[in-house]
Amino acid sequence: MQLIKTLFASLMASFALALFVLPASALAQVAATSDGADRTFNIHSSAGVQSERGISVLLRDGEGPEYEVFIPELLVQMAREANRGTIAMIPTMGHIVVLPMPDFALRSVSTLPLLYEIDEPDHRVFELLPAGSTDRNFRRAFGMSVKTVEAGLTAEEDSRAFFGGLRDQCLLDNSGYQQDSRRTSGRSVMLAACANFKSDVSQNLDPSIRGSIDIALSYVLGETVFRFYSIHRSASWDPDSSEPPLDHTDVREIVSLLDRAMIFEDIERGALIAAFAMAGI
Repeated sequence: MQLIKTLFASLMASFALALFVLPASALAQVAATSDGADRTFNIHSSAGVQSERGISVLLRDGEGPEYEVFIPELLVQMAREANRGTIAMIPTMGHIVVLPMPDFALRSVSTLPLLYEIDEPDHRVFELLPAGSTDRNFRRAFGMSVKTVEAGLTAEEDSRAFFGGLRDQCLLDNSGYQQDSRRTSGRSVMLAACANFKSDVSQNLDPSIRGSIDIALSYVLGETVFRFYSIHRSASWDPDSSEPPLDHTDVREIVSLLDRAMIFEDIERGALIAAFAMAGI
C-alpha cells in the first residue's frame, strides 16, 4: 500500500475536491432559483432511500456566461458540514459519497492524517490513516471502497468477502465474524476478527501488531457496491480466554459512525461546485 501524505486546506475534510474550488468571482455570482423544485434526487442512507427535492443554481465563472446546475438542497447542508471538517464529500463513479470523519481525522486534531486513494473508472478507494502510519505499523484505517460488480451481488455477499479477506491472513481457528443485515436500509454490517495473524503476515508488520478487528458496512446500488470500513489492528489475544481489544460499546460507536455515510445517486461532479458555492453564501 502506498501512503500519500495530504495537507488539508480550508476545506480540510473535502480535500478530494481541490480541483473544484471556485474563484472568488464565481462565488460572488451564484444564486439559487426554484426552477429545479420539480426535480428530485435519490439519497441512500441508514434510513433507506429517500427522495430530496432539487434547486436550480446559476453560476458564472468570472465574466463568462451563466450556467445552470441542479442539486438537492441537502447537498448544500453537507457542504457546510464538510467546511467544518466533520465529513468528506467524495465524487465517485457518477455518485457523491458523504463519509463521516473518524476521531483521528477531525479538524480539532493537531496532527494531519494520511490519505491513500485509488481513482479508477471501476474502482474508487478513499482511506484515511493516522499521522505517522506506514504499511508496517498502521493500527487504524478508515475509509470506503466502491467497485463495479456483476449484477446480482448482494450486500451480504460483499460482507462475507470482506471477512474472507481477513480470514485468509489469520491462523486456523483464530478468526470469527458477526453479520447483521439491515432491512430498512439494505445495508449489511460485518464485524470480523482475527486474534492471531499467520507468520507470513506478521513478518511484514510491527511486532506489536498480531491481530485485527475490522468492521464494514456494505451496500449495493445497481452494479456498484459501496463498502465503508474501519480497521483496528492490535496485539494478539486468546480467542478462548481473553477479551478482544474492542468491547461492545466501541463496536456500537464505530458502526454508528459508518452508518452515517450517505450516497447521493447520479449527481455529476460539477454539482459539488454549486453546493460549495451555496454553502459559502
